[in-house]
Amino acid sequence: MSMKSAFVCRADGVYDAVGPRIAIDADNISCLCQWAREALRQRARICIHESADAAVHEMMIAVCGTSYIHPHRHTHKMESFHVVGGCADVVFFDHAGGIEAVQRIAAPGSSLPFYLSVRNNAWHTVLPRSDVFVIHEVTNGPFVPAQTELAPWAPAEDDRRAANAYREALKLQLESLSMNTNGNTK
Repeated sequence: MSMKSAFVCRADGVYDAVGPRIAIDADNISCLCQWAREALRQRARICIHESADAAVHEMMIAVCGTSYIHPHRHTHKMESFHVVGGCADVVFFDHAGGIEAVQRIAAPGSSLPFYLSVRNNAWHTVLPRSDVFVIHEVTNGPFVPAQTELAPWAPAEDDRRAANAYREALKLQLESLSMNTNGNTK
């Protein structure tokens, strides 16, 4: 007998999984992708952890190719991405906003890595290369907004014109970089 998980919308693009056991299936991922398409920021997440105070945070996240994620870093945190669907570049920056490295990740079955761990307060962003990119993200809690630092050299998410221009310029920059066989650049 299989279980069906229930989700409660907490905010635009943010859903909480409810119940003592959470099982995510392909129908749930399809819903998550649709929620991302409908969300203002073009991304959606299902929070699997029980609260912001949880020691471990697990999320299923869908990010549309049109979404802009402000480059940021996390103080005293690590995060790991396990790709469920699609493809994206995780871009790492130096302190001035120059590209330091790029890791392309994709769903299992491609020749690219499907798992990435980000550590050491690295400045980074995720740039989807598919219509929708879906990951299972795990990070240590609790969630403290002050532990996420937004890059001062990148536009704010609410400045849509500047954010879209930055995202497109970043894509062009990445196209000019040569990718090695592991899908990363240095």
